[in-house]
Amino acid sequence: MKFYHLSDLHVGVDSSALGREGHFQLVKKKLAQVIEEARREGVEFILLAGDTFDSNALPTSWVLEFLEILGSAPDLRFVLLPGGGGLHQEEISGHDAYTRDSLYRRPEIRAYLENKNHLFLLTPENPVLVFKEKGLAFYGGFFHYPRSPLVEGIPYHLAVMHGAFGERASLGEISLKTSQAQNYHYLALGHYHRFKKVSERAYYSGAFVQFEYPPFGEAQSGFLEVKLEEGTPRASFRTLEDAPRFLSCQIFTEEDLERLRSLDFTHTFVKIVAYLEDWEEALKDLLQGHPSQIRVGAEAKVKRETLFFKETLEKILQEKIPEEWRSEVEEILLFALGISTRRSEFEGFLKDKFRL
Repeated sequence: MKFYHLSDLHVGVDSSALGREGHFQLVKKKLAQVIEEARREGVEFILLAGDTFDSNALPTSWVLEFLEILGSAPDLRFVLLPGGGGLHQEEISGHDAYTRDSLYRRPEIRAYLENKNHLFLLTPENPVLVFKEKGLAFYGGFFHYPRSPLVEGIPYHLAVMHGAFGERASLGEISLKTSQAQNYHYLALGHYHRFKKVSERAYYSGAFVQFEYPPFGEAQSGFLEVKLEEGTPRASFRTLEDAPRFLSCQIFTEEDLERLRSLDFTHTFVKIVAYLEDWEEALKDLLQGHPSQIRVGAEAKVKRETLFFKETLEKILQEKIPEEWRSEVEEILLFALGISTRRSEFEGFLKDKFRL
């Protein structure tokens, strides 16, 4: 069995690259293309794991216009999960969370969903969806694991969850190394905006059409194709062509500068979070050539005398920090150097940004 896993479409967001209307139009265009691909490839289910809409204050006309794309594909089944904006279950708010003022509760939208027998909304009141003929059950999780027991006699159980899951307890993440996680053959996650494999069974698909710069590294627009088989599921990230790609990068060497110059800026947007002062003039020339695609972060310039901090960090990273953490740890220090090298201010930065 094969299905698609999408999340964080954020219809209505004011995109850094496209604006609000431009982002909405591109989401609709790309979603229509994905639906056609699903038909060609024999996909029966498309999962939307939360934050489909950027706000519960979105006009009903925009919500219905989006839902009509799904409604016009009755040969597919769409499973939708409301999202939210907090890190913990008690903080579910913002975006399209299933609060009392949720857009999903509006009479026009509720009636539209109820009149389409191929559109399914998982809610705290109705968190389980069973397809006996397919041997498949979906369970909704709202900033935590699903609360419902597994349906007996069903071979495959899929959790669709929105929230912070992983092994970084200091960031409020809910661990996936639990017996609860083992209940499900696949965990379709939403909330983080970059593709991320969290475990052999759990994945973030990332934002469908990217709209903001990541704190570090690269964020591509796309979705996941998942093949559900005996044992470990096979998930592969599929990049959307002609859709925004956001990069946050550092320029400290000639090689860094050449990589920046070699980028295709047609759909690529770059934020320079740190650069060595030696390359300031070269960066000004690049900015003149690509004023809409390149931006320089506040306090990004690093003076040569402070380069010692970065060189020392690189050594520590290689010797002490697991590979999957290195980029994030490095970004923290470089960001802090842009604020201040005073310990008290650095500690304030860590407390405010990372609750450390």
